[in-house]
Amino acid sequence: MDTKYVITLVFFLLFMIIATVTGCSDFLLHTDSPGIVISGRTMDWFEKEGVKGSFMVEIRDQEWSSLSSVNPRRVGIAWENRYGFVGVESSYPQIAGFPESRVPQYVETLNEEGLSAAFLTLMDSQYPTTITSPDKALFYMDVVSYIAGNFRTVEEVKNGLQEVEIWCPPELAGKDPTHLIVHDALGRTLIVEWVKNETGVAIMNMYDGLDVDSRGGVLTNDPAYPYQLENLAFYSNCSPQNSFSGLPGGPSPEDRFVRLTKLNQYNVPIRSGNDTNHTSMVQAFHLLNTIEVVHGEYPILIEDNGTMSEVQFHTQFSVVRDHANRIYYVKTLTNQNIGMIDLKKLDFVSGRYRTLTENPYPDEAYDFTGSFSRSGMTREGTGMGTCDVIGYLRRYFS
Repeated sequence: MDTKYVITLVFFLLFMIIATVTGCSDFLLHTDSPGIVISGRTMDWFEKEGVKGSFMVEIRDQEWSSLSSVNPRRVGIAWENRYGFVGVESSYPQIAGFPESRVPQYVETLNEEGLSAAFLTLMDSQYPTTITSPDKALFYMDVVSYIAGNFRTVEEVKNGLQEVEIWCPPELAGKDPTHLIVHDALGRTLIVEWVKNETGVAIMNMYDGLDVDSRGGVLTNDPAYPYQLENLAFYSNCSPQNSFSGLPGGPSPEDRFVRLTKLNQYNVPIRSGNDTNHTSMVQAFHLLNTIEVVHGEYPILIEDNGTMSEVQFHTQFSVVRDHANRIYYVKTLTNQNIGMIDLKKLDFVSGRYRTLTENPYPDEAYDFTGSFSRSGMTREGTGMGTCDVIGYLRRYFS
């Protein structure tokens, strides 16, 4: 067999594997409880690439400028944050240092008005590569930062994105392809995708309203959103009444989209105490658990400095966003204890914050060994006291 053909085939198959397992899932929790607006997402990527998982704080009035040209470098649209936000910075190798003095590019954010904006991978994405108004040019990796710093609602985002020109340099075409999902504190969702139309022109498509909200605002990866809905229609009869017979359990974007949509559709609130915010947050993490990619599930060979090496594709972190109370919850690959960032306690006017690169609390299990209680009753033939671990857990976590 021709060597060139073999190499081409290997890299084609490698691309297909990467495209198949490319991850990330996002949704808005379905609930009938008044005042509860909670969403969640996973970040799935390769262990040597992807995101740092570093949380950063951006204050109000922070100055930003995007790009209208990369080589030579020219400034595009400029703005000052109207709203402060917390976000996760990307560290894609194709973007880092391009140019080196670029501002942070965010893939995950929640602002002080309860609006979230996040990028998820979409291999089919195609961005415009030319612009007509340099002063309106918004570099595609600046979109999440622009939204988080400027808007409060989905409606504002829809209008705002139509006032700028989102573009990608030809040098980066096909690299870090993404689509966008936005949730606001009113419980509304917006999905934005940049794809080629029938004539091969890159355009921006927006999806919102009842068609999106009624399905729980779910987004995963390829194929594009309209095709995900077409696939979802095949599972219309999948419900608790038939034990979710036929519910797909694989890690593909299509399977995760169907599974998350259906489980979210029929999710029942956890009844434990009176704190519905807490139990809703816990329920959101339970739903995310059903679509997380386990470390070791997908070892993949990629080129590393001219040689092929094995890396793990897995869920790097999961977040739950409480839009009504402006709280970020997070757990990571190595720390399953739930951490919390309360945006209401941050100074978005003049605060100076360091980057939070890891959960400051130890990743140890809660030790409640000393909480075994003796009631005076003993088991027959032994001196062993009774143990109310379940009762303790209920008190501790309720």
